[in-house]
Amino acid sequence: MAKSVRKYISLNVKIALLFSIMLLFFIVFNAISYFVLKTNIDKGVEKELKNATDNTLKLAEHAVNATIRNYLRAIAEKNRDIVRDFDNRMRSGELSKEKGMKELRDVLLSQKIGDTGYIFVWDISEAPERLPLVIHPIIENSDLSPYPFAQDAAILKDGYLEYDWKNPDDPLPRKKAVYLSYYEPWNWVIVASSYREEFHKLINIDDFNEIISSQRFGDTGYTIIIDYDGNIIYHPYMKGNQIVFTDDNGLPIVKKFVEQKQGFLEYVIRDPNSNERQKKMAYFNDYPELRWVVISSGYRSEFNSPLKLLLFTLLLSIFSSLIIFTAFFIWSRRTIIEPVRELEDAFEKGSNGDLAVRIPVKLSNEIYLLAEYFNHFMQSLQVKHEEIEEESRKLRIAEAMHKSASEYLDNIVNSLDTPLITVRSDGSIAQWNHPAYLFTQIPADEAQDKNYLECLPFLKNSIKHFEQALKTDTRREITFQTIYKEKEKFLQVIYNPLLFNGVRGIVIRINDITETKIKDIQLRQAQKMEIIGNLAGGLAHDFNNILGGITGTVSLIDYVMKNGQLDEEKLKIYIEIISQSAIRAKEVVEQLLTISRKREVDFKTINIRKSIDNVLQVCRSTFDKSINIEVDLPRDKYLCRAESTQIEQALLNLFVNASHAMTIMRKSTEHHGGTLSIGISEIYSDSYFVETHPEAQQIKYWRISVSDTGVGMDSRTVSKIFEPFFSLKSHIKGSGLGLSMVYNIIRQHEGFIDVYSEIGVGTVFNLFLPAVFEGETREEATETIREAIIKGSGLILVVDDNDIIRKTAHDILIACGYDVIFAEDGAIGVEVYRARQEEITAVIMDMVMPNKSGREAFIEIKEINPDVKVAIASGYRMDLRVQEVLDAGAKLFIQKPFTLSELSEAVHKLITE
Repeated sequence: MAKSVRKYISLNVKIALLFSIMLLFFIVFNAISYFVLKTNIDKGVEKELKNATDNTLKLAEHAVNATIRNYLRAIAEKNRDIVRDFDNRMRSGELSKEKGMKELRDVLLSQKIGDTGYIFVWDISEAPERLPLVIHPIIENSDLSPYPFAQDAAILKDGYLEYDWKNPDDPLPRKKAVYLSYYEPWNWVIVASSYREEFHKLINIDDFNEIISSQRFGDTGYTIIIDYDGNIIYHPYMKGNQIVFTDDNGLPIVKKFVEQKQGFLEYVIRDPNSNERQKKMAYFNDYPELRWVVISSGYRSEFNSPLKLLLFTLLLSIFSSLIIFTAFFIWSRRTIIEPVRELEDAFEKGSNGDLAVRIPVKLSNEIYLLAEYFNHFMQSLQVKHEEIEEESRKLRIAEAMHKSASEYLDNIVNSLDTPLITVRSDGSIAQWNHPAYLFTQIPADEAQDKNYLECLPFLKNSIKHFEQALKTDTRREITFQTIYKEKEKFLQVIYNPLLFNGVRGIVIRINDITETKIKDIQLRQAQKMEIIGNLAGGLAHDFNNILGGITGTVSLIDYVMKNGQLDEEKLKIYIEIISQSAIRAKEVVEQLLTISRKREVDFKTINIRKSIDNVLQVCRSTFDKSINIEVDLPRDKYLCRAESTQIEQALLNLFVNASHAMTIMRKSTEHHGGTLSIGISEIYSDSYFVETHPEAQQIKYWRISVSDTGVGMDSRTVSKIFEPFFSLKSHIKGSGLGLSMVYNIIRQHEGFIDVYSEIGVGTVFNLFLPAVFEGETREEATETIREAIIKGSGLILVVDDNDIIRKTAHDILIACGYDVIFAEDGAIGVEVYRARQEEITAVIMDMVMPNKSGREAFIEIKEINPDVKVAIASGYRMDLRVQEVLDAGAKLFIQKPFTLSELSEAVHKLITE
């Protein structure tokens, strides 16, 4: 040891000073490490205790929520079964509706959940406009539609909700938990409710013992739960009320937990296993809804045990290091330091650019071996430096060319007139051209690397197209209508797959086709009017035949009554003729309104056969009698998702074109007429079919075949027939949009068209529409016919400027048991109602009248009596004007002309609802 010290003293001052500083640094570093570790252990313990407490709270909260959710669900579903039982009893006649509803209300309101929880019921029949509380212990019959949670409940129907609610007697809103159970026959949502502050009264702590006991840390740490009154909820050793419990120093620790509710506490207590006084650390937090305080605790001695071993290790390492460092520095001076200095000098020269520097090799140790490597490296570096200089020159030239090409490509992309966005496979934006900025007002630097849906939120509904294009490497295209930046737009979005340098992505192109779409809609409506013009003559002829049946029969009745006796059998026959003629006239007008009306597309499940029958009903009345119509529809139902008016419009176009091909398009010397054939068959589109029909998918289709024996077309003409404004009927005034509209309608329904034609033989159009094979159409499901009249009582005011309608309504209502008074226009109707409002039960009012329209008269009558019951009648189909009056408070709409059963049912519904 003394020898080592002498060698240390003999070292030069620089080395001795370096050694002393290193030794001092090592001692100070170890001392600091000890205290830092001690501090970190304390913090780590606190953090671990806090995390344990928070985890226990979360586990308890999740368990409580699940328990309460299941508890409320069981109550809600039980009460839904009670409602179903009462419904069955009322349907069977065991209970009258009035008595049944009263008893049901008493049963539901008799139940309590906790102290203040209860059962209540929403009626969602008129959601989202109205959401009345049909059963509620406090605010029954209130309409909660303005509240967002009520709207959410109407959409959810079955499930769990939480929201803040304030009853009239409550000083402040309280957090409320409810479970919804939907009873569909009545459109009722039965709700079991409880306030979260009462959850502690609804749960059993035994359900959580296993969860809480599993939360341990270290060998001796465990979880404790007490309530706000000091009662032990969970403790591995203690039970009962411990509010006065103190530690060995007299600190009332349980009282501290209850009063502070959250924080960190250190106290002294005897270990029940060793009976020794030990310091204990605890972190606690409260669960207000259960009135619990959750505590995680452990002994400090267990947490500090690693420090004792660390302190011994540090002292031993300091002593050992003192000996090792002394010997190392004596040896390293001769074998390492001096050779390293030579290396330092050589590296310094080399770093300053002297690539010719070399180190003389004196010994065979590792330092001089490194010197040899250094010499070889510098030799290679000198050669490589010359090569790099040449490569650098070439690279500078290539970079300049790449920059020029990149700028040129960016100019091309930014010069496009449509937004173009390049998106990576994870959805982040890689490129954003200038038109995209103009369209969204989002600069490219802001859009860069964001998810494309953040910048283009209107594409959220087409995520599947993005994913399919990415997955299948196929181009996807979608056209839709949306509201963007408070403007209505029609957009065409194209997803093109992109693969560059092994990285997949999508190029999104957005075309704003709003102006084109609006013009297309206008042209379609104009084409509808053209069809109606073409059919007007035939409809007029058919309508005159109908009127002939009515007027002829009426004159015959008049003649027989004046010149002879009209027996009951003949009268029945005459009335049947008049009734059938009137029904036929109503159907003709209905078909004309259906074809001509303009409305938004509303896809639903329809029966194509019914659409074909509707169109054929018009065609049989209007087509030239030289045309024979053959129909092959072996099934009753051909279901698909479609908009019935558009399908009927497309079919009518094809039928009209077929009739023209067999009549007016023939030469004057040729025989006019032929056969129009309509049929439907089921087609499964397999892989071979898709190859021959690129627009098809591998699904089942209905193939609607429309064939004629007309003039036919050659292949060149067939290739152009779907182009807008293309027409073969140059001698007939027309828009040339018919087949273009048909093509767009079928494409919009995800279908396609196949055409075959021969000149002089005829043409076959095959329309392919995706098939649906389950369920039934809403029209078929709700279509019922009532022949029996429904009688009633009360005074009915009929406001109509047509004498015949007033007379008919009078006789029908008198037959149904009502009293009737009249008004010839809207102004008179208002005055009559003002004078006799106490007597009048309900009002039937025409929409179109002189002096005051039905809308104006209704508004004034509504001001007189806000609860007035008004039905709007019109010979037009229900449109926006009628809907506006219904939205203002009118109860229902009656389509004119009406029958005895229709009017009696409508008035009964008006009065009883």
